[in-house]
Amino acid sequence: MSGACLFYALPKHVVINNSTKCGPNCITNSVECDKFSEGYLADRYKNFAELNKCEEENVDYRIHVRERYANICIIAPHGGKIEPMTSEIANKIAADEFTLYSFEGIKNHSNSDLHITSMNFDEPSALTIISRHSIVVAIHGLRGEQEIVEVGGLDTKLRDEIISNLISSEFNCQNAKAKGCAGVSMDNICNRGNRGKGVQLEISRALRNLLDSDDVSMNTFSASIRQSIINCEAYN
Repeated sequence: MSGACLFYALPKHVVINNSTKCGPNCITNSVECDKFSEGYLADRYKNFAELNKCEEENVDYRIHVRERYANICIIAPHGGKIEPMTSEIANKIAADEFTLYSFEGIKNHSNSDLHITSMNFDEPSALTIISRHSIVVAIHGLRGEQEIVEVGGLDTKLRDEIISNLISSEFNCQNAKAKGCAGVSMDNICNRGNRGKGVQLEISRALRNLLDSDDVSMNTFSASIRQSIINCEAYN
């Protein structure tokens, strides 16, 4: 952390709200509340360099990396308290087989300040690690009381394999339709592996709560995604 802090001005239609429930134009302590489109809400920092001027590693945020020799990387760029349970889900999917990267909010409050939209997420160690892998899967949080996963990204083969396997495992899952969940920008962190295409999973708050409270569901969910990745790796 160094230098002066610079902040984006929030749009006038955005209301700051620290409660757990809010309307379509508010920000809570975590940010998955309003993910309708990439860049819909103004991030406090436009990139990691700005964030790092104001936030202190291991005080406000931490970076967790566990590298493996597999050519597969599971990431949670909005982990910890930013989009709750995304770090835990990413960790479960990676297990001891795949590389894991997680950027985690650990502040007592205002963890939404640490959110850098996926198209701007440029924490240096993340970019270095991801560039060494051909398969990248990003885990994100989506608001909602319905238990659902929206799957996007430029790796359409893996995307469709994940959707098929999750549906077979009786999870509600669909191809991401909303712009912010589609993950089709080349700049999206999930698409910055060495093949230039990856997958992102937007997991609703309701489903994350289920995975948090039910080990059987968590094991089934993570195993379905791991098997999808292994199936597709054979063709890469």
